[in-house]
Amino acid sequence: MAGILLIENEIGIKIVTTHFSPGSIGNDLTTRFDVINIIVHETLSHGLDHLNQKKYDYHDPKVFWSWEKRAVHKQVNHWSWSKTSSNVKQIIFDVYARKNYVMTKTEQYKYFGKYDIH
Repeated sequence: MAGILLIENEIGIKIVTTHFSPGSIGNDLTTRFDVINIIVHETLSHGLDHLNQKKYDYHDPKVFWSWEKRAVHKQVNHWSWSKTSSNVKQIIFDVYARKNYVMTKTEQYKYFGKYDIH
């Protein structure tokens, strides 16, 4: 699994770190581009959302999926996406991008054209 941790150091500076743990996508990251791309999703999107105090509520689907939509769009538009492994792309598609409230069919074909799109 990948996730972020927000901490505040002893002088009040907020720090965002990305953690990869065994299981979930953590075992599927095989290249440096996979790692970079997941850091974009977790740190440059979710982390910045937290630092900017955007509302987050895991139990509110509208809020939860708006967070994931922003993160996936940032991730697929990052330079590392073209070099991210097919395996990680398939996971991102299956977990997030397959949902029409995250990506339109046109966007799905643009970023995930060769994957299992129905």
